[in-house]
Amino acid sequence: MSIKALFFDIDWTLYDHEAKGFDSNSIKAIRKLANSGIDCFLSTARTPDSMEELGVFDLDIPWRGYINSAGAVTVLDGKIIKEFLMEPKDVDAFFRFVNYLHLSAEILHPTETYFFGTDTPYSAAYYKTFKETRKPILPFGQPSLSKVTGFNLFVSSDYDALFARRFPNLVFRRYAPFGVDVMPCHREKGDGIKAILDALGYKKEEALAFGDSLQDIPMKTAAHFIAMGNAPEEVKAAADEVTLPVGDSGVAHALEQRFAQLTDL
Repeated sequence: MSIKALFFDIDWTLYDHEAKGFDSNSIKAIRKLANSGIDCFLSTARTPDSMEELGVFDLDIPWRGYINSAGAVTVLDGKIIKEFLMEPKDVDAFFRFVNYLHLSAEILHPTETYFFGTDTPYSAAYYKTFKETRKPILPFGQPSLSKVTGFNLFVSSDYDALFARRFPNLVFRRYAPFGVDVMPCHREKGDGIKAILDALGYKKEEALAFGDSLQDIPMKTAAHFIAMGNAPEEVKAAADEVTLPVGDSGVAHALEQRFAQLTDL
């Protein structure tokens, strides 16, 4: 069965943080496939403004859509087709508790992100690691209680048990020593992939996904999943295939094995 849809994580899959740039060979391959009629999508923990800041929309690739905030929002052809929203009472309580502890976080909306709280070494580590500038301060110091997909909480693991006890109805997923995704329910990148495939009428066998982290493993629930050579062993073990590291153009290497139109790259 031919591949009709491709899904790509960004960090350490398309973007090489060691080289501080997108892998040019992989971008060239994706651009050629997208222009030949293959539907190409991004699937990332980043928010839309974060993707824009990184330059992913300036690569001359006609992306058909994206899954952002690790499955919180799914966009196809410029329209949101699936989103997971937090209850207003949970937004308000979480916002107040973060401020009470003099911590900091980002509040995530489907299309925008704001920073609130007190700058800490954890927030500084996040922005340095992911090469982002700090988001704008939340206007007027109060959150909009509607259309909130979650929070990006900047804390060490010492706080994990405290927040889990305080908010037992929320889902916490630690992605780094300095940060935790806070969600209204269990959601994954695979939810977004399935929503896109269903909307387009594609079978899961007609989709291929690339990623490098534990957060990317659920992408295999609705697509063939290829792990990057720089991925942790647990991710490689869960993948259907392992390609070369991002620094060795792993995405391009795997695509060239499958698509005849890339033989001249």
